[in-house]
Amino acid sequence: MPKVPIPRPGPIALAVAAALTLGVIPAIAAVSAYSAGEVSHNDAGHHTPGDAGTHTVTLITGDKVTIGTAADGTVVRSFQAASGATTGFHRAVVDGATYVYPDAALPYVSAGKLDKQLFNVTRLITEGYDDAHSSRLPLIVRYTGAAAKARTRTKMAGSTDVRRLDSIQGAALAQNHKQAPEFWSSLTGGSVAAARSVKPSFAGGVANVWLDGKVKADLADSTAQIGAQQVWAEGDTGQGVKVAMLDSGADTEHPDLVGQVSDSASFVPGEDDIADYNGHGTHVASTIAGTGSASDGKERGVASGARLAVGKVLNSEGSGQESWIIAGMEWAARDQKARKSA
Repeated sequence: MPKVPIPRPGPIALAVAAALTLGVIPAIAAVSAYSAGEVSHNDAGHHTPGDAGTHTVTLITGDKVTIGTAADGTVVRSFQAASGATTGFHRAVVDGATYVYPDAALPYVSAGKLDKQLFNVTRLITEGYDDAHSSRLPLIVRYTGAAAKARTRTKMAGSTDVRRLDSIQGAALAQNHKQAPEFWSSLTGGSVAAARSVKPSFAGGVANVWLDGKVKADLADSTAQIGAQQVWAEGDTGQGVKVAMLDSGADTEHPDLVGQVSDSASFVPGEDDIADYNGHGTHVASTIAGTGSASDGKERGVASGARLAVGKVLNSEGSGQESWIIAGMEWAARDQKARKSA
C-alpha cells in the first residue's frame, strides 16, 4: 500500500469519519414524468386497516402512500391524496426501491428544487419515517440569498425549527405528518400556477428542500493497510497537529485515548456529552490518534502524536441525521479552525 503522509503541524486537519456513508447534501436528479420503468396512476386508493406487513407513509405533500403485503399474500399499494379527491401520481421502481411522485411535486423535483429521496417510499419506511414509527419527517432546507440575510425567516406552517445550518445557508426542520398539507401549502404558496411555471419556486425564501436522511457508521481500514509504520519510521507521528473527528463520540478514559482529546462537543439531541455508547467513534479516534497503551503499542493509531477535537454526530445506535453532521462540520471549521485534510 502507498504511504499516507501525516498532516504537518499547522491548521487543524478535519477527519469526518471516513466510514460515514452519506453525501452531506444529497444529489438531486431531475425526474421525467415518463422515464423508463415509471408507471402513471390516477386512482386515490384506500388503505385497509389491519393489513399485515403494510406500511403507510405520509409524503411531504400530505399525500399518503401504503405499500406492503396483506395477510393473504396479496400486494397492497394505494395512494390517498391529501385533499381526499382523486389526483394523479407517478410510480417508479429504481434499484429495488419504490418512488411515488404526486403530480403536484414533480415540477419541483424536475427543477432540482425538491429532493427525490423525499418520495423514495422504500427508504422512508426503512429509516423509520412511516406513520407507524414517526410523527415527523426531518428536512433540510436551503434559503435564497435574500432570505438568508434577513433577520427573521418565514415560519413554515406545520413544522418545527430544529437547528440553523449557516454553512449551507439553511436549516434543519421537522414536518409534522398530521400537518403535512398545511406545510406543503405554506412551502408552495398554495399556488398551482407557480408549480406549473417554467421555473417553479418555493415561498418563504426557501430555495431547496432535502430529506434529512439517516446515516450509519461503518468500519475503517487499519493502520497496517495504509503503511503508517513506514511514516513513523521516518519520525513523523503528527506531533503538534489537532484532528477534528466527527463520529459517535469517544471514550476519553480508554487507555489509548487518555490525554488525546483536547476539545469536544455533542450535536446529538438528548446526548449532551461525547460519551461513546456505540463504540465506533472510539474505534475511529484510536485509529487516528490512539497511543497503543492498551496493547503495548501494537494497536497504535496513525498519528499518535496528534490531539483530537471530537464532535459527536452519531447516537448510541451508530446512526444520526445529516443535519447533525453538518452542524458538527460547522463547529469543526468555525470553532476549531479545521481545514479539510489532503
